[in-house]
Amino acid sequence: MRKKKIGAIAIQSFALLVALGTACQAMAQDAETPYPKMAPIGQYLMDRTAEIALARSAAPDSISRDAEVLVLGRQGYETAVQGKNGFVCIVGRSWTAAFDWPEFWNPKVRAADCLNPQAARLIVPIVELRARMVMAGRSKAEILAAVKAAFEKKQLPSLESGAMDYMMSKSSYLTDQGGHNVPHLMFYTALTDAKDWGSGAAGSPVMSAPYWFFSPKEPSQMKGLPPILVFLVMVPDWSDGTPAEKENATTAYPRMAPLDQYLMDRTAEIALARSAAPESISGDAEVLVLGRHGFETAVKGKNGFVCIVGRSWTSAADADFGEPDVRVPMCVNAAAARSYLLRIIKITDLALAGRTPAQVNEAMAAAVAKKELPPMESGAMCYMMGKLGYGGHSTPHWPSHLMFFYSQTDPAIWGANLPGSPVFAVEDPLEQLTSFVVAVRRWSDGTPAGKHND
Repeated sequence: MRKKKIGAIAIQSFALLVALGTACQAMAQDAETPYPKMAPIGQYLMDRTAEIALARSAAPDSISRDAEVLVLGRQGYETAVQGKNGFVCIVGRSWTAAFDWPEFWNPKVRAADCLNPQAARLIVPIVELRARMVMAGRSKAEILAAVKAAFEKKQLPSLESGAMDYMMSKSSYLTDQGGHNVPHLMFYTALTDAKDWGSGAAGSPVMSAPYWFFSPKEPSQMKGLPPILVFLVMVPDWSDGTPAEKENATTAYPRMAPLDQYLMDRTAEIALARSAAPESISGDAEVLVLGRHGFETAVKGKNGFVCIVGRSWTSAADADFGEPDVRVPMCVNAAAARSYLLRIIKITDLALAGRTPAQVNEAMAAAVAKKELPPMESGAMCYMMGKLGYGGHSTPHWPSHLMFFYSQTDPAIWGANLPGSPVFAVEDPLEQLTSFVVAVRRWSDGTPAGKHND
């Protein structure tokens, strides 16, 4: 089922939308074009700091931290960070994909790539040329003609052997079709037959698609362009090392459901929120509930703690972003209420405004970079000891635990994620946040937490 699902979605790198299977190739030919023309230039641009972070998230830190980083400006791509290892990281836009892709002008696409030196020497100049043309307001036909002219004048080099590309960012948005993201590696070749790599064969993990056009309508479209066949291999982990298997299995809720599906009975929501912590704490805590315009105070508190029921966009994996059944009770202390909780409230406002997961990530990274959101306050922590609630299809239930929030802290300082360590840590480079998780022995009602009571 997993391979069939992946085969049903289109995966776009900054140089290629990889059509996985004949269904996607047919879509490129027959589907009604959802983006018939270029959007306003501003919709393709990002906050500079957020774009650097997203670009670097394409590959493991051991590679991307010494890579050159390009960002898109109003005249095209420009160097934001000088590199040392020959790799180039970049956030591709829709118009760097195949010329016959229906989403060629989709302004939501943010595709994090990190190319090795062999790929960068050809692919990056192509992308830079396309970007200059787009920023100048040129048409798709004019962009294609400029690329062909550059090859004819030998202004672009030949494709080198060994050219490849990391696309392992969990924060990319690659397509509107189906699941919007999957971690993978791309291999650029001068081959003409996908069977040379066993692509598409039963049981093969290799898929492929042509670089320039999914299905050129006539031979003249390819005239003047060197043949490039791109192979794709999915990998099990995101660039930050977290497993992608469950997120890749299905993106069942890529968009928001009707608002009413996220709302709860007010009394029930107050009780669920308070279940996050022992009654000795939650009994005097402020309680927020979700209304039609965001979270609002339902109960005023006395002890500085704030209890809340997180929804899918605040507490679940990106694959579950719009899942309406997610209910995650949490109770943050005063320090977290002044720092971490502000993120929850802003994310909620963005989600209720109809933003996609990628747009939410982009907006949050920009808010952190501009200091619109404060860093984590010292001592910020959260109780998550409620046995009720639901974390989404990727993580339906969770152990009773505490969370501790820090601004970009090395997990090693707590010995997190090491064999035998009771401490687990998750890093979010876009929000500059590190969360430490420590399981505890009891639920908030005092019953043993060794096994979840379903």
